[in-house]
Amino acid sequence: MKKIVILLAFIAGMFCVNAQSELDAYKYIIVKKQYGFQKSPDKYQLNSLTKFLLAKSDLIVLFDTDPFSDDVALNPCLALKVELVDISGMFSTQLSVNFRDCKNKIIYATSIGKSKSKEYKKAYHEALRISLEMFNTYKHKYTESAPILVKNSRKVSPSANETYTISSTASTEIVIENTIGAIGETTNLLGSYANDKMSFEVKAKGSDFELIHPEIGKIADVYKTSKETIFIVQWTGKNQSRLMEIGADGSLKIDGDDGVNTYKKRQ
Repeated sequence: MKKIVILLAFIAGMFCVNAQSELDAYKYIIVKKQYGFQKSPDKYQLNSLTKFLLAKSDLIVLFDTDPFSDDVALNPCLALKVELVDISGMFSTQLSVNFRDCKNKIIYATSIGKSKSKEYKKAYHEALRISLEMFNTYKHKYTESAPILVKNSRKVSPSANETYTISSTASTEIVIENTIGAIGETTNLLGSYANDKMSFEVKAKGSDFELIHPEIGKIADVYKTSKETIFIVQWTGKNQSRLMEIGADGSLKIDGDDGVNTYKKRQ
């Protein structure tokens, strides 16, 4: 029992180090009022609960429908956007939380929260609280070193009687590369895969990927998580997401309604 307590304390400590290094560089957290899998804004009060749980860590949390202060309105790179991913299966509700920067890169991804409750609202709340439970030990301290990326193509011609003071950081782009808990480049994911039911090709799409069927075209978007071998698949036209794992032999294993589907990589 004592060893378990020590192990949990160690894991919590590691989370704090990772979260501190990843999130402290950003001043704001923006939560969507309606996630992609929801049919109405704040359904089951899931969005409000997200905001509440994150705000407990002294994060400045806004809804995407709230009025923004001037600094984040002029520089969106001061904020991270929260993306709640529903990877529920037939017998459990599973949620994961991604934090994306202004370039749509996942800066931090939480562990998967899981609930077996049959009541939708209770299940979603339980899964979200579990996914974000490590934030109970994290306190946000803004370091004022968030990425500065101010680009404005509008040309301004000052009149003769106007005086302008230009900050030395106004034309500077600062990109922070996180080394703790960073998401690696999974270049070996690219290629063609097939089983006896379907074939597709994995292609790069920005910092993420997409699945391309030889006849239909794009059939899914694939997003990275904090683990290099685990991905989230969002099938085109479907609200629910699924987990995908790269097997030791290079095959792809994707969760489905009828179990795990394995796709072998073609040479």
